[in-house]
Amino acid sequence: MPQHCAAYDCKNRRTAQSRQQGITFHRCPKEQNLRKKWEVALRRKHFRAMDESVLCCEHFKPEDFNRTVGLRSDVIPSVFNFPAHLQTAGVSFRLFVFCISNMLMTIIICVPATNILILMVLAVGCIDEIKNDDNVITLEQEKSNARKRELRAKSHMKDVLQELREKNLINEELYVCLFCTKMFIKAEVFRP
Repeated sequence: MPQHCAAYDCKNRRTAQSRQQGITFHRCPKEQNLRKKWEVALRRKHFRAMDESVLCCEHFKPEDFNRTVGLRSDVIPSVFNFPAHLQTAGVSFRLFVFCISNMLMTIIICVPATNILILMVLAVGCIDEIKNDDNVITLEQEKSNARKRELRAKSHMKDVLQELREKNLINEELYVCLFCTKMFIKAEVFRP
């Protein structure tokens, strides 16, 4: 069964005829970071690259190939024929990208908007680095633990109030006092 190129509006299929024309097909990389960069470069909504997904050689620059007609290991597809609504404007802009590797660095890049795809791919890599940072992981764990403590305290408070209600120890005055101090527990728990 012939394979189709995964790029938008590309009609190339892996057949004997395309092989005679010199069209080569290249599988999506197995390495997750690079695969994610390929998915971003394709700009296809909800597209997830599979091990069988391929791109034809028309979506790579000549310098992306090594002498054996194979792709270099770190290249990202960059040549596409997108419709007008997916094209980017040809204006220049500045982009600030923050990466963490041993220390916080600020990279200021001034490029034409036609290269925005490369910058999007850079940003995806930086986000992964930030998420894997030890400090971020520690803070997320502390936040999770604080939420669990809060839920345990609320649960304990509900149990105590329920017990007081069953023993008829909560009167209207106590109810008003608890309500005024902004205790955010369901009203049914403290009604006599």
